[in-house]
Amino acid sequence: MNNRIIHINEDTAKPENRTNLAMFSILMIPEIHTFFCNSLNIPTSSIIFPSPNFQTEEFDSNLRPDFKIIASFTELNVLKGYIEIELGREDQAQVSNYKSSANVPIYSIVGKKIYLQEKGNLSLEDIYYKTKEVEINYKDTQVFASLLHFQKLIEYYIIENNFSGSSKRAQISEKMLNSKIIQDVVQYFGKENIILGGKIEQRKLLIDTIKENGFSIRVYSRESTNNSVRLMNRSAGKPQIGFPSKVKLIKYFPYKKDEVLKYVNLIHNLGASDITYLKEKQDAKLPISIVEKNMNELLKAIESLL
Repeated sequence: MNNRIIHINEDTAKPENRTNLAMFSILMIPEIHTFFCNSLNIPTSSIIFPSPNFQTEEFDSNLRPDFKIIASFTELNVLKGYIEIELGREDQAQVSNYKSSANVPIYSIVGKKIYLQEKGNLSLEDIYYKTKEVEINYKDTQVFASLLHFQKLIEYYIIENNFSGSSKRAQISEKMLNSKIIQDVVQYFGKENIILGGKIEQRKLLIDTIKENGFSIRVYSRESTNNSVRLMNRSAGKPQIGFPSKVKLIKYFPYKKDEVLKYVNLIHNLGASDITYLKEKQDAKLPISIVEKNMNELLKAIESLL
């Protein structure tokens, strides 16, 4: 396998990705692999590994489930399905997106067993208790360390409830950090005025993400419950940049109406004319190429909203 077949650029700043890698390590254990396959009703001869994007491993692709299932190493092209894992409930929009883009089954693994009453094929909690059953077989071996690593992650994030939706926000990947748009932002505002993941501060930009190959550029607003508002974002490597609606911007910056209108008019004039009449939770979108060509103007407008 090469990095076009197996994903190697995992962002380990995210709790879900750390858990996925820990689970990948215990899938080498026969009892766990068999339990996993039987729970999903797939052949026990299946090979499961971190999935590359559906089409390419380049960062501007937008669909990458957590795991890929193939028939065997001698049949790399015999695809049996994909697996999406959440520490919380099933991300139904994400799973639906995968199902509409793939001609194979999409399996969903959720955090707590109780979440299976809503959606999902298996829970991380179920896998955790299976590791507890088999650990006696691997005492005083290297395998036991892998089991313990997985168990500690599940205990912390799921059993002890140290995971929430807000936990999913994390630093952007190195690929996103080195993209033209983010590099233009860093050069314009200076590193000292940018927070890469964490808590927003007045007069500074917060850049973070939820999904891999994406970013969100946020600024302070006292009208927001978490004191931050997104002004520009890229979602999961899609070839567009999103911008909040005029309604949303006015709501969160009532004390900067002139600055909001300048920002909205700029985005409107660049081709996203719907920004003026979209509903609050809808986004206007522009192609990345248009945004990259007009970053200087956009950054000036963002600066006025700091």
